Amino acid sequence: MNRQDTKGVLMIRTGQNFETVEGGCAGLTRVTVPVHGERLLAGWGLMGLSPTSAGVALLLGILGLGMTACGPRHLNVMYTPEQTLITIGYAADRSRSIFRADNEAQEYCERRDKTVVFLKQETVYQGQYDEDVTAATRAAGRVAGALGSSEAAEASKALSSPTDYKTTFEFLCQ
Repeated sequence: MNRQDTKGVLMIRTGQNFETVEGGCAGLTRVTVPVHGERLLAGWGLMGLSPTSAGVALLLGILGLGMTACGPRHLNVMYTPEQTLITIGYAADRSRSIFRADNEAQEYCERRDKTVVFLKQETVYQGQYDEDVTAATRAAGRVAGALGSSEAAEASKALSSPTDYKTTFEFLCQ
């Protein structure tokens, strides 16, 4: 069997005594790799590369894919018809919603080496239950959690959602 016959998927089987191991398909041809005793002969693997080179190529490919995820975070900032900028922050409580919208605006302007000029802010409660009931339940849950009842603390979060509060910031970068 020559090198052309051993291209394709490299399979490693140990502990079994076969005459041949079928290794998969390369294009439209079926690849069969000879076996010596109980071990597969280390032939040529991925795209005709040696097993070591194929391993290095695979590692570099995974590293390259991982590096693409390390870019800057996408910001939720849009232009208005008046050419101002707008960002929206959602959270289960009012202060965190404001913080998220502010953080988006600050980071957007920092990337352009400018400072934020806030024009307008609006925070709206859009939860399923009454705002006072939800706030009281969350406060009771925090107290229960501080006293050691994690079940009660978790149950209190059932009345709220991560989109209860919506804060809209209108701003400019200068």
